Amino acid sequence: MFLAGQCPDRDVLWKRLVFLRDSSTAPQADRLKELLSFEGKVKDCLYKFDSTHALLMQRIGATYFHLADYGKAINYTTQAIDIINSNAGKPSVNIKDNIKNYYNLGWFYDSLGNVIEKFKAYDSCISMAMRLNSPDLYCVVSLRQKVEHFFDVGDYQGCINYSKLLEKVSQQYAERENRDRGSQYVLASLSLRVNALIKFKEYEAAEKILYDKIDECRKAGLKGYLCTIYQQLADLEIRKKDYEKAILNYDVAFKYANEVEDSISSVIILNNTGYDIFFKNLNQPDKAIAYCRRALAYNRNKHSGAMLDRFEALNVLNNLGSLYASKGRYDSASIYFQDALNQIKPGTTEQSLLNSSTEDFSRHKHMHYLSDLLLNKGDALIQQYRNSGKKTLLNEGIKVYKVADQLLDKIKYQQTELQSKLLWRSDSRRLYEHAIDVCFLQNNPTDAFYFFEKSRAVLLQDQLNEQHWSHEKDIHRQTQLEKGIRRLQDELISADKSSSHYSDIQDEIFSNEQELQRLRDVIKTGNPLYYQNFVEKNFITIKDVHDKILNDHQALVELFAGDSAIYALIITSQTASLQKFDKDSFDRLSDGYRNFISNQELLNTSFDKFTDLSGQLYRLIFKGIDLPEGRIIFSPDGKYFPFEALVVSRQPLTYFLDNHAVSYTYSARYLLNNFAVDPTFKSNTFMGFAPVQYENGLPELSGSDQSLQRLRNYFSNTTNFIRKDASKNNFLNEYYKYGIIQLYTHATDSGVVGEPMIYFSDSVLSLSDLLYEGKPSTRLVVLSACETANGKLYNGEGVFSFSRQFAALGIPTSVSNLWKVDNRSTYRITELFYKYLSRGLPSDVALQKAKKEFRKTISSKEQDMPSYWAASVVIGQSNAVISEKPSQWQWLALIGVILFLFLFLGIKKFRKR
Repeated sequence: MFLAGQCPDRDVLWKRLVFLRDSSTAPQADRLKELLSFEGKVKDCLYKFDSTHALLMQRIGATYFHLADYGKAINYTTQAIDIINSNAGKPSVNIKDNIKNYYNLGWFYDSLGNVIEKFKAYDSCISMAMRLNSPDLYCVVSLRQKVEHFFDVGDYQGCINYSKLLEKVSQQYAERENRDRGSQYVLASLSLRVNALIKFKEYEAAEKILYDKIDECRKAGLKGYLCTIYQQLADLEIRKKDYEKAILNYDVAFKYANEVEDSISSVIILNNTGYDIFFKNLNQPDKAIAYCRRALAYNRNKHSGAMLDRFEALNVLNNLGSLYASKGRYDSASIYFQDALNQIKPGTTEQSLLNSSTEDFSRHKHMHYLSDLLLNKGDALIQQYRNSGKKTLLNEGIKVYKVADQLLDKIKYQQTELQSKLLWRSDSRRLYEHAIDVCFLQNNPTDAFYFFEKSRAVLLQDQLNEQHWSHEKDIHRQTQLEKGIRRLQDELISADKSSSHYSDIQDEIFSNEQELQRLRDVIKTGNPLYYQNFVEKNFITIKDVHDKILNDHQALVELFAGDSAIYALIITSQTASLQKFDKDSFDRLSDGYRNFISNQELLNTSFDKFTDLSGQLYRLIFKGIDLPEGRIIFSPDGKYFPFEALVVSRQPLTYFLDNHAVSYTYSARYLLNNFAVDPTFKSNTFMGFAPVQYENGLPELSGSDQSLQRLRNYFSNTTNFIRKDASKNNFLNEYYKYGIIQLYTHATDSGVVGEPMIYFSDSVLSLSDLLYEGKPSTRLVVLSACETANGKLYNGEGVFSFSRQFAALGIPTSVSNLWKVDNRSTYRITELFYKYLSRGLPSDVALQKAKKEFRKTISSKEQDMPSYWAASVVIGQSNAVISEKPSQWQWLALIGVILFLFLFLGIKKFRKR
C-alpha cells in the first residue's frame, strides 16, 4: 500500500504530461528534471506499462531531443514503443500512439545522420498507420520523406510507387483531418512523381499531371506549387527541344519563386536555364556561365555567405567547371570541380568520397549530381589532353572514370527497383564510352577490359551473387512476395478505382512491398559477404581470361557500341588488341546483315549481295586480326547477330562456322560463375516439351513430337510432355528438376504484355513468369522456338530474353533462335546437336558439328542458305553438358565387377584343385 501511495494519480499525471508537452514557457532542463522524477515513481505503480507510462517515456525522449542528447532521445522513445507493442490488445494501451512514436524515432535518427535506421522507423510508422487505417500527419510526412529519398538515391520507380501511396494517404488525411494541408501533400506527391516520370522519359504522363493541376493551384493561390509546375513544364520542353517555350516556362517559375521567396527553386531555375538550355543545346557557353554564376549568388546567404543548399551548390559548381573546361580554361575548371567536392565536406576528394561508409554515403542527396561531377571532371581532363598532348592527363582521367564507376556501384546498392537500376545502367553508357576511348588512345587493353566488363550485364551478375550469398529460404520467400505483388498489380488494373476493393489491393501491395524490402535488408545486413560482392574491388582481369577461360577456347571477342564509334576488344592466348571503327558503317552493315539472314526469300534473290555485305562486316570487325581456328566466345553489345554466317572468303565460299565453334556470353565474368548443382538433389536427365497444337490458333508444329521421341535415343532417363500434357503449369512445376530441357514450340520476342512469351498447349509463359524457386538442376535449356534469343534491349544490360532469364535463375547454358525458323531444319539440327552433345562434346562444338553435318546432308541447295542453319546460337557457358567419361560411381562399379570376376575365377580354380 505504501508503494502504491507513492504513485502519482494516473489522470493527474496524464494531464501534467500534456501540459508540459504543450507549454512554451517551461525551460527544457526544468521539464526534464520533473519528467525524470515521474519515471522513478511510475516504476512502482500498478498501472505501469500502459499508455500513460508510454507517454511519459515519449516525453522524456522528446525533451532529450530538444536538449540535443539524441542517443537518450532514441533510448526513451524505443522504450515507449516497446511498452505499447508488448501490451497491445490491453484496454489500457492505445496502439495508435506508436504511429507518432515511430515518426519521432525516425526524426531522432535523422539528427544523428543514421539514414538506414531513420527509414526503418518511418517504414514502421507508415505500416502501422496503414494497418490501423489511421492516415494521420505523421504517416503522411513519413511517406513524403520516403518518396523524396527514393528520388535522391535514383530509385525513380520506387519514387513513383510510393508517390501513389502518398497521394492516396494525403487525400484520406484531407478528408478526415485537414483539407488544406492534405491537399498540399497531394500536390507534393504528384510533383515528386512527375520528376521521376521525366527521368523515365514518360513525358505525356508527366505533362498530363501538370496541366491537370495548374487551375487548381491558381484558384487556391498556391504560388509555391505553381513555381514547381512551370519549372517541370520547362524541363519537359527541353526534352522536346522547344527551348523558347522552355525559357518562357522557367521565367514564369522564377517569378513565382521570387514571390514566395523560394531561393532554392530560383537557384535550380537559373542553373538549368544556363546549363541545360544555353550550353548543352544552344552552344552559348558565355551566356550559360552568366546564368550559373547568378544561381551561385542566389544560393549564398546574404548575411553569412554560406550556401543555403550545399547539394544544389555542388551541381552549380560542377556545371561551372564543365563550362570553363569547354572554353579551355582548365585551371578555373579544376577549382570549380574541387569547390563542388568541398560542398560534401571541405577537402573531399574522389577517393575519400568512395571510401566513405555505406551509412555516410546514404546521407548524400541527389546522387546523380555526384556521378555527373566525376564524369565531367574526367571529361575535362581528356579535353585538356587533346589540347596539350600531355599523356599524364589520360592516366588521371582513367582514375577519375574508375572512381565514377565504383560510385555508380554504391548508388546501385541503395536502389531496390529493377527499372531504376536499368535507368542508371543506361545513363552510365557515357562513362564507359569515354573511358574506353581513352584506353584506345593509350593502347591500353587492360583498363579497356575493365570498362568493357562493367558496361554489360552487371544486374545479371548481381542476381547470381544474391542467389549465391543468400539462404535458399530467403530467396524462396522473396520469390513468393514478388509473385504476390505481381498478382495484385494485375488485379489492380481491372479493379474499379473508386471502389474500396481497389484501395484494399493498394494496401496489400504496399504491405507486401514493405515485407519484401525488409527481407532484402535482412539479406544485406545479415551476410557480410553480400555487400562485398555487390561492390567488387577485385575485378576480373585479362589474366583471368587467359588462365580460366582461354584454357579451352582460342579467343574472346567483346564489342561496345558507343554513340559515335564501335570498339572491339579481341583477346587470344597470345595478344589483346583494342579496335575502333566507324559506327555508321557498322550499323549499316550489321542491320543489313541481320535483314538478309533472317529473310529466306531475300537471301535467295540477292545472295551475292549478302555475301558481299557479310564479308565487309567480317573485315570491318577483324581487320588486321589473325584469329586462330577453334572455339571463339563473343560478348556482343546490344542485339545479337550470328557471327557463324559471316563470310570469311568468297572463293571458295567460307563461313566463319567452317573454322570456328561459336558461343555467346553476357560478359566474360559470367563464364566464371560456379553453377554447381545441389549434390543432395538427384536430377533426371532430360525433359522435352512439344505441344504440337495450340488453343490460341497458332500453326500446328507437326513432327515436333516425333523429333522429341527420337531424342530419347541419346538419354537413359527421359520425360516427355506432348500435346495437352505440354502445359504451362507442367513446365513450371517440372523444368528445374531436369538436367536438360528441350522445348519445341512457338515464341515471340514481344507479346501482348510487351515482353517475350513462349506458347504451351493451354496458355502462354511470359518472361516475368519465370521467377527463382530454388537452385535448379538444369544445365542446358534448348529453346527450339522463334526469336527466343530476342527481347527488349536495355542499354548497359543487354537483351532481356528467355535465355537471359534462365541464366538469372542459375541455368548456365541455353540454345536459342534469333529469328523465325524452318521447322524441319530445326528438328534436324536439334537432333544432330544432341547426337554430338551425347558424345561428351562441348555445346558450342556440338552445335557447330550439327550445322556442318546438316549442310552436308541437305537435299536442296536452298537449305544451305544461312537462314536455315544460322538462327540457333549457344548462349552462356559452353562446357560439355554430358560427360562421356565414366563418373566416380561408374568407375567404382567397374572395379567392383572386375574384383568379383577375379574372386569368382579364383574360387573356381581352387575347387578344381
